[in-house]
Amino acid sequence: MTNNKIALFLDIDGTLYDSSIRDLRESSKQILDELSKSNNIDLYIATGRSKNTISHISKYFDKFKGFVYANGQIVEIDNLCIYENSIDYKLVNEFIDFCDELKYTLVLLTDKCLYYNIFQEPNKSNFEKNIGEKIYPLNGKRFKEGENVPQMWLFVDNETLKKLRIIFPNLNIINWGRFGSDIINYGASKGKGVKYVIDYMGYDILNTYAIGDSDNDTVMFENVHTSICMGNGTTEAKKHADIIGYDIKEDGLAKNIYQYVLKTKTYNEQNDF
Repeated sequence: MTNNKIALFLDIDGTLYDSSIRDLRESSKQILDELSKSNNIDLYIATGRSKNTISHISKYFDKFKGFVYANGQIVEIDNLCIYENSIDYKLVNEFIDFCDELKYTLVLLTDKCLYYNIFQEPNKSNFEKNIGEKIYPLNGKRFKEGENVPQMWLFVDNETLKKLRIIFPNLNIINWGRFGSDIINYGASKGKGVKYVIDYMGYDILNTYAIGDSDNDTVMFENVHTSICMGNGTTEAKKHADIIGYDIKEDGLAKNIYQYVLKTKTYNEQNDF
Protein backbone atom coordinates (compact mmCIF):
# COMPACT_ATOMS: atom_id res chain seq x y z
CA MET A 1 0.00 0.00 0.00
CA THR A 2 1.40 3.41 -0.97
CA ASN A 3 2.23 5.85 1.80
CA ASN A 4 0.95 9.23 0.59
CA LYS A 5 2.72 11.32 3.20
CA ILE A 6 5.43 13.77 2.17
CA ALA A 7 8.90 12.53 3.14
CA LEU A 8 11.34 15.39 3.66
CA PHE A 9 15.05 14.66 4.16
CA LEU A 10 17.26 17.39 5.64
CA ASP A 11 21.03 17.61 5.78
CA ILE A 12 22.47 19.09 9.00
CA ASP A 13 25.53 21.29 8.47
CA GLY A 14 24.86 24.28 6.26
CA THR A 15 21.21 23.30 5.82
CA LEU A 16 19.56 22.78 9.19
CA TYR A 17 22.41 23.90 11.45
CA ASP A 18 24.07 27.29 11.02
CA SER A 19 27.64 27.04 12.33
CA SER A 20 27.98 30.83 12.43
CA ILE A 21 25.50 30.96 15.32
CA ARG A 22 26.11 27.39 16.57
CA ASP A 23 22.41 26.60 16.45
CA LEU A 24 19.36 26.44 14.23
CA ARG A 25 18.04 29.77 13.03
CA GLU A 26 14.77 30.84 14.66
CA SER A 27 12.97 30.42 11.34
CA SER A 28 14.26 26.85 11.09
CA LYS A 29 13.05 26.04 14.60
CA GLN A 30 9.62 27.43 13.76
CA ILE A 31 9.22 25.51 10.51
CA LEU A 32 10.40 22.25 12.16
CA ASP A 33 7.85 22.72 14.92
CA GLU A 34 5.11 23.36 12.37
CA LEU A 35 5.99 20.38 10.18
CA SER A 36 6.41 17.96 13.09
CA LYS A 37 2.79 18.60 14.08
CA SER A 38 1.51 17.78 10.61
CA ASN A 39 -0.12 14.42 9.91
CA ASN A 40 0.91 14.64 6.27
CA ILE A 41 4.69 15.07 6.56
CA ASP A 42 7.45 12.82 7.89
CA LEU A 43 10.73 14.56 8.67
CA TYR A 44 14.11 12.85 8.44
CA ILE A 45 17.69 13.90 9.05
CA ALA A 46 20.13 12.62 6.43
CA THR A 47 23.69 13.40 7.45
CA GLY A 48 27.30 12.48 6.94
CA ARG A 49 27.74 12.59 10.70
CA SER A 50 27.51 9.55 12.93
CA LYS A 51 24.92 9.16 15.70
CA ASN A 52 27.37 10.22 18.38
CA THR A 53 28.43 13.41 16.60
CA ILE A 54 25.08 15.18 16.37
CA SER A 55 24.51 15.83 20.07
CA HIS A 56 24.60 19.55 19.31
CA ILE A 57 21.09 19.27 17.83
CA SER A 58 19.74 16.60 20.19
CA LYS A 59 17.06 18.94 21.58
CA TYR A 60 15.37 18.82 18.17
CA PHE A 61 15.38 15.04 17.73
CA ASP A 62 11.72 14.71 18.68
CA LYS A 63 10.78 16.59 15.50
CA PHE A 64 12.05 13.77 13.30
CA LYS A 65 10.62 10.39 12.43
CA GLY A 66 14.00 8.96 11.53
CA PHE A 67 17.68 9.43 10.81
CA VAL A 68 20.07 8.46 8.04
CA TYR A 69 23.52 8.50 9.67
CA ALA A 70 27.08 8.25 8.36
CA ASN A 71 26.18 8.76 4.70
CA GLY A 72 23.63 5.97 4.66
CA GLN A 73 25.58 3.42 6.69
CA ILE A 74 23.01 3.47 9.52
CA VAL A 75 19.26 4.08 9.22
CA GLU A 76 16.85 4.49 12.14
CA ILE A 77 13.07 4.96 12.01
CA ASP A 78 10.97 5.50 15.15
CA ASN A 79 14.04 4.72 17.29
CA LEU A 80 14.51 1.36 15.60
CA CYS A 81 17.64 0.57 13.59
CA ILE A 82 16.40 -0.89 10.29
CA TYR A 83 19.72 -0.93 8.44
CA GLU A 84 23.39 -0.99 9.47
CA ASN A 85 26.58 -1.36 7.49
CA SER A 86 30.27 -1.12 8.36
CA ILE A 87 33.68 -1.09 6.70
CA ASP A 88 35.43 -4.44 6.90
CA TYR A 89 37.75 -4.41 9.92
CA LYS A 90 40.71 -5.68 7.85
CA LEU A 91 40.31 -2.78 5.44
CA VAL A 92 40.04 -0.37 8.37
CA ASN A 93 43.34 -1.61 9.79
CA GLU A 94 45.01 -1.41 6.37
CA PHE A 95 43.83 2.17 5.93
CA ILE A 96 45.05 3.15 9.41
CA ASP A 97 48.52 1.77 8.61
CA PHE A 98 48.58 3.66 5.32
CA CYS A 99 47.63 6.96 6.97
CA ASP A 100 50.09 6.46 9.82
CA GLU A 101 52.94 5.93 7.39
CA LEU A 102 52.16 9.10 5.45
CA LYS A 103 51.22 11.14 8.56
CA TYR A 104 47.64 11.74 7.38
CA THR A 105 45.17 12.70 10.11
CA LEU A 106 42.40 10.12 10.32
CA VAL A 107 39.33 9.99 12.58
CA LEU A 108 37.36 6.76 12.94
CA LEU A 109 33.68 6.87 13.92
CA THR A 110 32.51 3.82 15.84
CA ASP A 111 29.23 3.10 17.61
CA LYS A 112 30.96 3.72 20.95
CA CYS A 113 33.36 6.63 20.45
CA LEU A 114 35.70 8.45 18.07
CA TYR A 115 39.36 7.54 17.58
CA TYR A 116 42.19 9.44 15.91
CA ASN A 117 45.70 8.57 14.81
CA ILE A 118 47.46 11.95 14.62
CA PHE A 119 46.26 15.27 16.05
CA GLN A 120 48.17 18.28 17.29
CA GLU A 121 46.85 20.83 19.75
CA PRO A 122 45.02 23.17 19.31
CA ASN A 123 43.56 21.31 16.30
CA LYS A 124 42.34 18.45 18.50
CA SER A 125 40.59 20.82 20.95
CA ASN A 126 38.97 22.76 18.10
CA PHE A 127 37.80 19.52 16.53
CA GLU A 128 36.23 18.29 19.78
CA LYS A 129 34.56 21.67 20.30
CA ASN A 130 33.01 21.70 16.84
CA ILE A 131 32.00 18.05 16.86
CA GLY A 132 30.77 18.04 20.44
CA GLU A 133 32.41 14.72 21.22
CA LYS A 134 35.68 13.74 22.87
CA ILE A 135 38.07 11.75 20.68
CA TYR A 136 40.58 9.17 21.83
CA PRO A 137 44.03 8.23 20.44
CA LEU A 138 44.30 4.90 18.68
CA ASN A 139 47.62 4.12 20.37
CA GLY A 140 48.21 1.15 18.09
CA LYS A 141 44.69 -0.24 18.42
CA ARG A 142 43.78 -2.94 15.90
CA PHE A 143 40.13 -3.44 15.05
CA LYS A 144 38.62 -6.89 15.25
CA GLU A 145 35.64 -8.57 13.64
CA GLY A 146 32.45 -7.23 15.20
CA GLU A 147 33.90 -3.80 15.98
CA ASN A 148 31.86 -1.58 13.72
CA VAL A 149 33.45 1.36 11.92
CA PRO A 150 30.72 2.69 9.63
CA GLN A 151 32.72 5.74 8.59
CA MET A 152 36.10 7.46 8.72
CA TRP A 153 37.10 11.10 8.25
CA LEU A 154 40.36 11.89 6.46
CA PHE A 155 41.97 15.35 6.47
CA VAL A 156 43.93 15.75 3.24
CA ASP A 157 43.60 17.85 0.07
CA ASN A 158 41.47 16.86 -2.92
CA GLU A 159 44.43 15.93 -5.14
CA THR A 160 45.51 13.36 -2.56
CA LEU A 161 41.96 12.02 -2.39
CA LYS A 162 41.99 11.37 -6.15
CA LYS A 163 45.06 9.15 -5.70
CA LEU A 164 43.53 7.34 -2.74
CA ARG A 165 40.47 6.35 -4.77
CA ILE A 166 42.77 4.37 -7.05
CA ILE A 167 44.72 2.79 -4.18
CA PHE A 168 41.57 1.86 -2.22
CA PRO A 169 38.87 0.95 -4.78
CA ASN A 170 36.70 -0.72 -2.11
CA LEU A 171 36.16 2.58 -0.30
CA ASN A 172 33.86 5.43 -1.24
CA ILE A 173 35.82 8.64 -0.63
CA ILE A 174 33.54 11.70 -0.61
CA ASN A 175 35.00 15.22 -0.67
CA TRP A 176 33.84 17.70 1.97
CA GLY A 177 35.20 20.70 0.12
CA ARG A 178 38.86 21.54 -0.38
CA PHE A 179 40.35 19.66 2.56
CA GLY A 180 38.79 16.54 3.97
CA SER A 181 36.48 13.66 3.18
CA ASP A 182 34.02 11.07 4.42
CA ILE A 183 35.15 7.50 3.87
CA ILE A 184 32.62 4.68 3.76
CA ASN A 185 32.13 1.37 1.96
CA TYR A 186 32.23 1.53 -1.82
CA GLY A 187 28.65 1.65 -3.10
CA ALA A 188 27.33 3.13 0.14
CA SER A 189 25.95 6.67 0.14
CA LYS A 190 23.53 9.03 1.80
CA GLY A 191 21.34 8.47 -1.25
CA LYS A 192 21.25 4.72 -0.68
CA GLY A 193 20.18 5.30 2.94
CA VAL A 194 17.42 7.67 1.83
CA LYS A 195 16.19 5.15 -0.76
CA TYR A 196 16.10 2.49 1.95
CA VAL A 197 13.78 4.73 4.00
CA ILE A 198 11.55 5.46 0.99
CA ASP A 199 11.21 1.78 0.10
CA TYR A 200 10.77 0.64 3.72
CA MET A 201 8.03 3.21 4.40
CA GLY A 202 6.40 2.84 0.97
CA TYR A 203 6.40 6.53 0.12
CA ASP A 204 5.15 7.64 -3.27
CA ILE A 205 8.34 8.87 -4.95
CA LEU A 206 6.44 11.96 -6.18
CA ASN A 207 6.11 13.04 -2.54
CA THR A 208 9.80 12.82 -1.64
CA TYR A 209 12.01 15.87 -1.10
CA ALA A 210 15.59 16.49 0.01
CA ILE A 211 17.38 19.67 1.04
CA GLY A 212 21.17 19.82 1.33
CA ASP A 213 24.25 21.83 0.49
CA SER A 214 27.28 19.56 0.14
CA ASP A 215 28.95 17.12 -2.25
CA ASN A 216 27.72 14.15 -0.21
CA ASP A 217 24.14 15.30 -0.86
CA THR A 218 24.38 14.77 -4.62
CA VAL A 219 23.45 11.08 -4.51
CA MET A 220 20.64 11.86 -2.05
CA PHE A 221 19.31 14.36 -4.59
CA GLU A 222 19.20 11.62 -7.22
CA ASN A 223 17.03 9.37 -5.04
CA VAL A 224 14.14 11.75 -4.37
CA HIS A 225 11.65 13.39 -6.70
CA THR A 226 12.50 17.00 -5.79
CA SER A 227 15.94 18.09 -4.65
CA ILE A 228 16.72 21.54 -3.31
CA CYS A 229 20.24 22.86 -2.83
CA MET A 230 20.74 25.66 -0.33
CA GLY A 231 21.99 28.93 -1.81
CA ASN A 232 25.19 28.45 0.20
CA GLY A 233 25.72 25.00 -1.31
CA THR A 234 28.79 23.71 -3.11
CA THR A 235 29.15 23.93 -6.88
CA GLU A 236 28.76 20.16 -7.20
CA ALA A 237 25.63 20.08 -5.06
CA LYS A 238 24.04 22.84 -7.12
CA LYS A 239 24.78 20.94 -10.34
CA HIS A 240 22.79 17.93 -9.12
CA ALA A 241 19.82 19.74 -7.57
CA ASP A 242 16.47 20.38 -9.25
CA ILE A 243 16.22 23.73 -7.47
CA ILE A 244 18.81 26.17 -6.14
CA GLY A 245 17.14 27.82 -3.17
CA TYR A 246 17.90 30.41 -0.55
CA ASP A 247 21.02 30.81 1.60
CA ILE A 248 20.93 29.56 5.19
CA LYS A 249 21.79 33.04 6.47
CA GLU A 250 18.70 34.41 4.70
CA ASP A 251 16.39 32.04 6.62
CA GLY A 252 16.91 29.77 3.66
CA LEU A 253 15.65 26.51 5.11
CA ALA A 254 12.26 27.95 6.04
CA LYS A 255 11.95 29.81 2.73
CA ASN A 256 12.86 26.73 0.73
CA ILE A 257 10.33 24.56 2.56
CA TYR A 258 7.49 27.06 2.28
CA GLN A 259 8.12 27.76 -1.40
CA TYR A 260 9.21 24.40 -2.80
CA VAL A 261 7.79 21.74 -0.45
CA LEU A 262 4.56 23.11 1.03
CA LYS A 263 3.85 25.22 -2.07
CA THR A 264 0.59 26.44 -0.57
CA LYS A 265 2.35 29.39 1.07
CA THR A 266 5.37 31.56 0.53
CA TYR A 267 7.78 32.70 3.18
CA ASN A 268 6.53 36.29 2.89
CA GLU A 269 2.99 35.20 3.76
CA GLN A 270 4.13 34.01 7.17
CA ASN A 271 4.70 36.07 10.28
CA ASP A 272 8.13 37.60 10.43
CA PHE A 273 10.71 35.24 11.84
